[in-house]
Amino acid sequence: MRFISRYRPQQRLDELINRQEGFNLDALYSVALQNSAPWDDPCFSKDARNVLSCLAFGRTPMTNITMENLLQQHCAEVLDHLSCVLHWKPGEMVRVLHTSFVDYLTDSNRSGGTPWGMDAETGHQVLASTCLRVLHSELKFNICKLEDSHVMNADIFNLVERINLLVSPQLQYSACFLFAHVQEMQLDSVALKSLEVFFLNHVLHWLEVMSLLGQIPDAKAGLQAAAQHLKLASNQDQLRSFVADTLTLVTAFSPAMQSSAPHIYLSALPFAPALSPIKQHFGKTFSRTLRPQTLAEDWPNRDQLLQAVPSPIFTVDLAPENVHIAYGCLDGAIRLWDISAGALAIPPFRGHSSTVRSVKFSPCGSYIASGSDDKSIRIWDAKTGETLVGPLWEHTGPILCVCFAPNGSQIVSASSDCSFQVWNAHTGEHIAGPFPHPGVVQAVDFASMVSHVVSGCDDGKLRIWNIEDCSLVCPPLEGHGGPISSVHFSQYSAGAYIVSGSMDQTICVWNATTGNMVAGPLLGHTGPVHSVQFSPNSQYIASGSDDKTVCVWDACTGTIIAGPTTRHAASVMSVGFSSDGHTIVSGSTDATLRTWDSQTLALLATNFQAHRNQITCMSFSSDGTWIAAASDQGILEIWDTMTGELVTGPIQAHLKYINSICFSSKYAHIASASDDQTISVWNAQSGQCIVGPLQEHTADVNSVDFSPDGSERLASGHSDGIICVWDSNAGTIVAGPFRAPGAGEINTVRFSPDGVRIISADSSGFIRICDSETGFIILGIPNLGFLNCLDISPNGWYIAAGLGSTLGIWDGTSGTLIETFSVLPIAQARFQQCVSHQTAPWLLLVAQIAQCVSEICRPRIRPKHWHSMATIVLCPL
Repeated sequence: MRFISRYRPQQRLDELINRQEGFNLDALYSVALQNSAPWDDPCFSKDARNVLSCLAFGRTPMTNITMENLLQQHCAEVLDHLSCVLHWKPGEMVRVLHTSFVDYLTDSNRSGGTPWGMDAETGHQVLASTCLRVLHSELKFNICKLEDSHVMNADIFNLVERINLLVSPQLQYSACFLFAHVQEMQLDSVALKSLEVFFLNHVLHWLEVMSLLGQIPDAKAGLQAAAQHLKLASNQDQLRSFVADTLTLVTAFSPAMQSSAPHIYLSALPFAPALSPIKQHFGKTFSRTLRPQTLAEDWPNRDQLLQAVPSPIFTVDLAPENVHIAYGCLDGAIRLWDISAGALAIPPFRGHSSTVRSVKFSPCGSYIASGSDDKSIRIWDAKTGETLVGPLWEHTGPILCVCFAPNGSQIVSASSDCSFQVWNAHTGEHIAGPFPHPGVVQAVDFASMVSHVVSGCDDGKLRIWNIEDCSLVCPPLEGHGGPISSVHFSQYSAGAYIVSGSMDQTICVWNATTGNMVAGPLLGHTGPVHSVQFSPNSQYIASGSDDKTVCVWDACTGTIIAGPTTRHAASVMSVGFSSDGHTIVSGSTDATLRTWDSQTLALLATNFQAHRNQITCMSFSSDGTWIAAASDQGILEIWDTMTGELVTGPIQAHLKYINSICFSSKYAHIASASDDQTISVWNAQSGQCIVGPLQEHTADVNSVDFSPDGSERLASGHSDGIICVWDSNAGTIVAGPFRAPGAGEINTVRFSPDGVRIISADSSGFIRICDSETGFIILGIPNLGFLNCLDISPNGWYIAAGLGSTLGIWDGTSGTLIETFSVLPIAQARFQQCVSHQTAPWLLLVAQIAQCVSEICRPRIRPKHWHSMATIVLCPL
């Protein structure tokens, strides 16, 4: 109507009606465009095609002003000519009147050969080149003119206003969508050169903008796409290496980058390995930052520890494209983890009201089936999390297992009601069943022949069923001595084999045709086997057990070829192979997912987060090679400080919040103290508890410290004001209990470097120094206010204590206050713990609220940079 009414309506209407090819939508667009603009003008044609590229291939709508600044051309006149198919007003978003117009523009069969027909590769090339030009001309260091490098993005005053004023719309678009266009275009020499210039000059500035916009996860995804696309380019090893290293840097520091833009320059770059290309290239440019002296030469391998939810995981499944992991949890939610992004792909799927016992992707990867303790079955859209089918309620007991047929048309469900049933996966229609059993059915799977299903029952027998006539194909398969918890058909060689795992701690392999056992019972696990699965080629079997381990077996010989692993802290409830067979994923009731190399069971390299819960305390080993960290959920872990690898744990050390941990002087042992009123001593290498739990009386244990003199004495401070000294080998008290008159809750205890004195801080505001054998008070420093951390320098000369947001330093002999520092006046952070590093004079601060990283330079304290995740800082004293 716009085209007809704008000029000579009768003539234009006649022209449309009288066209030979008939009156259709394509004809309408063709006539409207042809008569609305001077397409024979080369200048107009070029400008119009650029504008149409923004409309057809742009990732977000743009105003005419953003288009003009992005394309560097006048757009208003072009938009006027195209207003028969567009809606636009100056300064407002330009939109097509109907989405069919974009389909018409980009379909060569419909608009090919016309001046306005759009080729996707060319359109993306136009937008990629304009994005690179904008990035090159507008990116710069500290683009939002932040006055303070120590403030988290969320705490920056008027950040939104600063971004709107200083980060132009065309720069925001270019930063966010550059790589979305790059991955859709052919990388010719010009494009490769432009990308090289961008990475060598502005990649850190780009990350700064992405951090301010809160888009670091998208930056990581963009770098992954670029790295993948560059594999197709020849003679670009240097650029590929630089892009890959940038991706590794973002992966390693993404939580910190997301929370603080200055952290990119002040921490991520300085702590990159010495041989990192990005460190070598930009290190000199930002030379006035931290310069760690003991960096590793290259990026270490790190655990693929995916901790995304504080809820035990009961089931996992890898999507066929190996990009996503679905897992079901105790809290009734299903979560979809994006492996490459290291984050949840979409919000949790909500619908079940109780524990999700089983999840399974459809063969095409578009759907997820789930079964729950709420007795229902659901089928979900894997992209949106929307329930498509269900809930299905035919079962009268919890659903323990669900599985798709190989063609995706049906699902089978097993239940504690002693039956399994078969459903139409698209409509939810009940197809067959219930198939009765003499006990709980914990496991089912389809054969490659959709008409056959294998079931595993609590009576220890497997049954193979023809679901079309509800009959058994052969007599029950006997060989297990306990309930069968998992079964899986081989989908290779026509599904001729079945693997089963049992609560009797064994695994068996069966010929599905004859019912004969061909391997097993396989022994190796020391607990019930909860999950088994064939590799895609059926040569290997993965298993997960109550003994917290994963194993890989040779399906023919029955021998263990990898494992058992030792990284899970609780039962491994589910295992699965990737579709290429290279990766195994495991889910555990310790609320973690882990991915493994299927041949070696080496944990795969990625970014890791030491604890999914709040880190409550940490401690260095005396030689500085290990650091231990503990959480509010009672978990203890020990890490290699050079490689970042997990040395020991996770250990479920206590039932409640761990308040304090410390290494012995020879770092063979580590002690832990908890709100569960106990102390335990652990072998730092094996993670075994060697003494404890020790409990002198019913009071929380707030702090422990080993004597540095090698005597293995252990001091403990309690919530009732008591201090005790223990023989950590025998588990007996050798001095005390001591309680000073008027003492409040003991927050921290520390031995002096010579082991002769004990320094303590309590809730009444006192620091006391007492004799470690008699408890005699040598020195008291009163009326300081609430003290929530304390430490003594390695030479014993100074005492440092945290008082809310203030750090004080006292003379350790006289008790004279030397200096006080206002720490983090903006965030008002409170210190949780100070820990001495014995080899170098470092003070380690952990901030609870602000989670900052600060550098102390005597005699002044100068906040250095912020860290959003680790809450750790090394500070020269």
